[in-house]
Amino acid sequence: MITNQRIPITLIIPVYNMQDYIEDCLQSLVNQTYKNFETVIIDDGSNDKSVEKILSFKDKLKFKLIKQKNAGLGPARNKGIKNASRKYVAFLDSDDEISHFYMEKLFNVIKSSNPDIINFSYFVDETFLSKRTQHGMHNKSTSPFHYFKNILSMKIGSASCFKLYKKSLIINNNLYFPAMLHEDLPWTYKTFYYAKKIRNINKDALYIWKKR
Repeated sequence: MITNQRIPITLIIPVYNMQDYIEDCLQSLVNQTYKNFETVIIDDGSNDKSVEKILSFKDKLKFKLIKQKNAGLGPARNKGIKNASRKYVAFLDSDDEISHFYMEKLFNVIKSSNPDIINFSYFVDETFLSKRTQHGMHNKSTSPFHYFKNILSMKIGSASCFKLYKKSLIINNNLYFPAMLHEDLPWTYKTFYYAKKIRNINKDALYIWKKR
């Protein structure tokens, strides 16, 4: 299925020396059932063949490629947010992949409820063990306070890649990533603090986290 309708999602992909993985990552975008989304790729000062491999996709995938000096994952994501033109933003690490119906499932929830945040299930792909397991919220709560409390207590993971965010939630509350290790933790709980409407996708795993 290929919808011509404009998908209100910008997918932000920071890249730093990922020449061995970026092709699989981008191919998962090419394989989407819904095609008309925006892709912003931030090259964070790569010195390998990552950019060359990204450019090899220019005939198969529409994307913005923005280059910057190496600044780290947080600042690279911030650059992507500032260059996103769609209503929602999502994050994809350049050594991971997304399921082929990622955009389709998220778009359906956006159309039905216009949430501030969507949580979704994901696969943990332990390539070195040839093992894949599914993880998710496994509850029906849509209370922002529930998520805020459980992220702080680490009952719910803080990884930003397993969620979709309304861009205005980030911009209006000045919620940018800090330049630090584990930048998700201090960032994600703030997004749930300010969110008013949250939705979940529990059944279908949309993200493939490649643990190597």
